[in-house]
Amino acid sequence: FLSWSLPVTTAQEVICPPEPGITTSCVKITSFASLLEKVLSTTENELILCAGSHIIKTENENPIEITSKVISIQCAIYGECSITGPGRHFFVGGMSSSAIFSGISFIGATESAVVVASPLKSAFCHCVFNSNVKKDGKQGASIYARASTDIVVQYCTFENNNALKGSCITSVGRLEVSHCNFIENEGASIYMRG
Repeated sequence: FLSWSLPVTTAQEVICPPEPGITTSCVKITSFASLLEKVLSTTENELILCAGSHIIKTENENPIEITSKVISIQCAIYGECSITGPGRHFFVGGMSSSAIFSGISFIGATESAVVVASPLKSAFCHCVFNSNVKKDGKQGASIYARASTDIVVQYCTFENNNALKGSCITSVGRLEVSHCNFIENEGASIYMRG
């Protein structure tokens, strides 16, 4: 029993945006510092990364904190953008914050790749979570959703992630998962508590 998929749930809300495709409104990002600056400085509610944006995060770089902002971060061509590196990649928190991540690969995080701590709905669409390991071994190697959160995960692939509980997703709030693949993860793939 190495892989499994979750089917669509009933009364599912479609929240995932369509793939932008080739567009002149995309930005080419080559460093984690540049991504941080662009996410925090944009006045738009949408940031489209150009295909081929493969971003390396180093151990000494802090996660990108999305607070007091509603933003959609997408790859122009799904699967052609990635963030690779240790630590945590994103933190979404605050009473008025929300993020939709689309078409991005999160690779090699050693803390939860993305932590959500906002009550507004956040979503992960067409994303890949690969080789994320919860360094302390506990829970939420890929996505950790704290209490009172509302998370939607659609069309994502989770592969080779490792945590004792929730190697892919740990949720203490509301969670909806549909059309996702779970392949060779260590520990329970989804852990819900609360």
